[in-house]
Amino acid sequence: MQSVGVPARNIVVYDRYAYEMDIGSYQVLVPAGVRVVGVQLDKLDASGYDPNIYCEANFFGEWETRSYMASIVATGVSKIINVPTMKDHSASGVTGCLKNLGYGTFNNVHRSHRTPFSFTDPLIGVMCSVEPLRSKAVLHIMDGTRMVWHGGPLTQNQDFIHKAGVMLVGTDPVAMDTIELEKIEAKRSAEGAPSVWSRDPNSLTQDGTEFYQDAAKNLFYRQPHHIAAAGKLGLGISDLKQIDHRILRIRG
Repeated sequence: MQSVGVPARNIVVYDRYAYEMDIGSYQVLVPAGVRVVGVQLDKLDASGYDPNIYCEANFFGEWETRSYMASIVATGVSKIINVPTMKDHSASGVTGCLKNLGYGTFNNVHRSHRTPFSFTDPLIGVMCSVEPLRSKAVLHIMDGTRMVWHGGPLTQNQDFIHKAGVMLVGTDPVAMDTIELEKIEAKRSAEGAPSVWSRDPNSLTQDGTEFYQDAAKNLFYRQPHHIAAAGKLGLGISDLKQIDHRILRIRG
């Protein structure tokens, strides 16, 4: 961004949890002058959110039915470059552009899934459609150099981390997530793991250790349909036949 004339003082790197930014050592990795912002210090900290911009829905009778937009997004930046990693997710099916953008910008998102049920569809798409987030997110760069095909989003099990060696770049988050979903489904199939679309109750477990060690197990009935649902909200194209997908191969 600096190479095209954006001064460092105008660049902000943000994520939901400050401690995750600290673990990643973002402060020492970015150029001098770039701001690193963790929106909240802990799960109960709401000081970094705009009380006037929120999504409201009641899924399980939770006492707080609102999720608020980060103030840095609402009023602190003019454009957003979304940088997700390619991985599956036990509740939403995959974590891609949409989930990274929505759940990285709003608080109180864990309420959308309670074992074994998940309402990540429709919440992910609804969050991404809220202004000004919707119009500010103009570019998406997905890191698929290493792809988590099971145990996402937090697995450290190297058996489930595949060196896919790809990067996805685009302006349509729905199209990119559709392609990501296809790649993760293909890898799971090749490894003999159930589809993320599976509704087999025998695959469910409440044991997190079992989930992280066995690709045949999952914590929730996943909701990969959140991608197509976001498309119906006008956020992009979910039909593979209509996506303008161009492949550039780089040889070292």
